[in-house]
Amino acid sequence: MQLLRRWFFLIVIIALAVLGVACRPDGTLMPRRGTPESSGPLFGHPEPVAFAALDEDPVAYHNRLIRVTGAYTSLPLPECGRVRGPVARWALVDQGLRLDAVGYEELLSLVPEGIDLTVDGFWRLYEGPLGCGKEPPTDRLWFLEVVRLVQPNPLPLLNGRSLALDASPRISVTMSVSTLTATPEGTASPTPSETPTPSRTS
Repeated sequence: MQLLRRWFFLIVIIALAVLGVACRPDGTLMPRRGTPESSGPLFGHPEPVAFAALDEDPVAYHNRLIRVTGAYTSLPLPECGRVRGPVARWALVDQGLRLDAVGYEELLSLVPEGIDLTVDGFWRLYEGPLGCGKEPPTDRLWFLEVVRLVQPNPLPLLNGRSLALDASPRISVTMSVSTLTATPEGTASPTPSETPTPSRTS
């Protein structure tokens, strides 16, 4: 008799536990986990944004997944040997504005200059020491952390071949810093602007 009671109470406890989990608002049996800040392209839909919108109000898109389009240009590495803060190695240019970006450096080094690229990425703000030397000044700079190459697909390469983006190997995204700066068409300056927000040339 006591054995039956024990089994009965055990079954009731298990049933209550399962019922409590099943009645969660999200309807899942797994514990709810917080959404990480960099959830990646699989966990959200990128918002198409023009360079002019980022130039006008960069804070409005801070840490948001966005989609931008511009002409690809490679950037030279800094001349100094020691750099505080990461460095962008490529950028997109559109209507006189340059948006420096990080991620996919190995693959994009094989892409011809001037080709129009559409990419998805997180709009980030870097705050801290930036520049050459042991103690460079502290600065605030905006950059795009690219997580996906969208167009063109296939991606043309310098050797005349092309690469389907869905077949491309995973390229690790290295945190870096850049800024959306006003740049004359066809030119690229490796020096970040001194202001935290981009400005347009006259």
